[in-house]
Amino acid sequence: MTASPAVAPTATDEPEPPRLALAEAFYSGPLDGAWWPRSRDLQREAPILVDGFPADRGRISRLLVSPPDWDRTGAHVVAKRGQVNIGRFPGDDVHVVVLSLGGGTRLRLLVIDASTNQATAQALMREASSPGNRRDASALLSSC
Repeated sequence: MTASPAVAPTATDEPEPPRLALAEAFYSGPLDGAWWPRSRDLQREAPILVDGFPADRGRISRLLVSPPDWDRTGAHVVAKRGQVNIGRFPGDDVHVVVLSLGGGTRLRLLVIDASTNQATAQALMREASSPGNRRDASALLSSC
């Protein structure tokens, strides 16, 4: 019997960066951007968001999620940047994730369902992160 040689990790072993669009200036409207996760598994997707969030915009310390957006949640996730606690909106189907960053900053991002086609998702991401957007998550999603 021969031993298999060790296989070095490849670039595909690393998760893809989060599909994320952020407004240039926060607090300019009802949303500060959008997140288009690749699945409905928050335990898989949240660490990708936490680790891939732009360092110059802040560090995520807590997530507040809408339970209907996810098949699986949990009380926290462990990312390379550390443990992040997860809270839940009380049963609301708001299609938003609130990111708590250091210094008390809170960002509201539209959550786009993983099954959304690329053209629609990209249009939603552009609109949610545009400075002139005045529509909340429900209004944006109902427009597509």
